[in-house]
Amino acid sequence: MTSTDETPVRVGVFGLLGSGNLGNDGSLEAVLGYLRTEHPEAVVDALCGGPEAVTTRFGIPATRLHWYRGEYRTASRAGAVAAKGLGKLVDVFRTAAWVRRHDVVIVPGMGVLEATLPLRPWGFPYSLFLLCASGRLFGTRVALVSVGAATIGNRPTRLLVRWSARLAAYRSYRDAQSRDAMRAMGVDTARDEVY
Repeated sequence: MTSTDETPVRVGVFGLLGSGNLGNDGSLEAVLGYLRTEHPEAVVDALCGGPEAVTTRFGIPATRLHWYRGEYRTASRAGAVAAKGLGKLVDVFRTAAWVRRHDVVIVPGMGVLEATLPLRPWGFPYSLFLLCASGRLFGTRVALVSVGAATIGNRPTRLLVRWSARLAAYRSYRDAQSRDAMRAMGVDTARDEVY
């Protein structure tokens, strides 16, 4: 896996990695194992929730997913609300700049197309949308690999997840129910596989 000018392919991995979820980190470990075996020349780094843990455990450079460090804390004071809002704007440019440096970005496993846990649309669904839109804008292939999905009731979250899936260059699911859920939400899954 080398690009046309014989430089190593630049691969990014993206998600709530290094944040204490063993399943998410197991998916990352599987993808890294594949890359190291089949494409040892690939240059890999991450944009993730727990960059220090990812670098320590997996030995790859990692960048924090969100500019605002208090992203997952409830913002009740005016200053915290303003900082969160500013963070959402800054993340547009940070995510785009990170995506642009890669040939391909892999979202390894995880339930990134579901909302079974309570989440706000402007949290991870927004981050995933920024990733997929940036990939489409800059010609970086975004691959959602063996991900979980579920039908989402919340309209803003469903809209962001649906557009993220549509903008991705590649999609595969961890089970048939996930693929069926995306089809039910209006995504053409005719070429999507289950692995």
